Amino acid sequence: MTARVSILGWLLAAGLLLDGLASVSVGAIRLAHGPYPSGSDIHLRWIEQRNVAQGRNPATVSEDAVEPYIQPLYIREGALATSCYPPWAFTTEFLFVPPVSWNAERWIFLGWSLGALAFLSAWTHGQLRPYGESAARIGFLVPAALWSVSYCLSNGQYAIVLTGLLAGALALLHRGREGWAGVLVGLAFLKPTLVAPFLLIFLFQGRWQLLGVAGALNLGATLVTWAVTHVDPLTLLHESAEHIREFPVNSQNVISMLVLAVNGGPNPTLDFAVMAAIGLLGAAVIFAAHRRGCGMTTLAGLAAVVALTWTYRKEYDVVLILFLVVATARAALATRGVLPWLALVGMCVILLVPFRLEDHNRAWLQALELLSWIFAIAVCLGAEGRAQRAASPRGRGAFSRTA
Repeated sequence: MTARVSILGWLLAAGLLLDGLASVSVGAIRLAHGPYPSGSDIHLRWIEQRNVAQGRNPATVSEDAVEPYIQPLYIREGALATSCYPPWAFTTEFLFVPPVSWNAERWIFLGWSLGALAFLSAWTHGQLRPYGESAARIGFLVPAALWSVSYCLSNGQYAIVLTGLLAGALALLHRGREGWAGVLVGLAFLKPTLVAPFLLIFLFQGRWQLLGVAGALNLGATLVTWAVTHVDPLTLLHESAEHIREFPVNSQNVISMLVLAVNGGPNPTLDFAVMAAIGLLGAAVIFAAHRRGCGMTTLAGLAAVVALTWTYRKEYDVVLILFLVVATARAALATRGVLPWLALVGMCVILLVPFRLEDHNRAWLQALELLSWIFAIAVCLGAEGRAQRAASPRGRGAFSRTA
């Protein structure tokens, strides 16, 4: 029996390795060498950084910046139609998008993305290592095998880097380095809608040093943007808000799709009302899970679901769900129950199967994906409760606050 399990483990590892190699190779080649639209998102960020370096409004479009690579749909009344980042991001993203040539930027951002992916593999390996080398080995291979990784690399999106920064913050917290964790969270906050649910965890846990460092970093970055571009932060926030109003129409969030279908067309007011309600519900669930003493991995998985549900997102952002995959895997390995394994297998089938690359706009797949996440969250919370009941009054069971 043990030999059969070992063989199955190695076969699964081999499948994940091949899937990961294919996923990363396709995405990396498209980002480094592909024609439009490969790397289109990071190209927009590159234009913004060139503008900042020249002391201009980040959304400005000049003749030398546009080039044939930028399509008309990205330009509206002389400005970038997708310049929706907050004012601090135009300084903090300098690390990832320096004012170099476009071809050099492709390779720089590819390096950041692959470095973050390597760290995520190491982090996942460490999270599952207490459950055996076979589990750790499979965990090491999972991040690269996520189909959204290829999609993220191809578009030149931040999701891999952002997920790596958040995982790095969790690792630093586990070692008591709260200040440095705040630096990573502050850098990740260049996409605040995705990171906000994670901030709720730190807020509920009273991690004031982390929040203070992250806040100070972004406040300083905002002032630098203001000083360099001579555009005040409120103006930049207003410009971002104008673009954000159109997000629900283009979102691959199943809730946005449902509101769009029920309403028979775009209705930003209704969509934002629904998203606000989901955000408040998500915050309440995170708070309740914190009060129950759930471990950090479970809380991070819950925050990832809220981040991908409450507001605009695209399928490349689904890399963030790695936190829920790890939490569900820990629950399955710790409790040996049937439901955790069903949740893990069901979620991974949707996340790993390559054919999803052709289906990422289909509403029914988005709905199935969301249902698998909700099921996994329920399983993780149930496993936490059982572990705490089985533990001594002074313990936390198998899931500690920093695990």
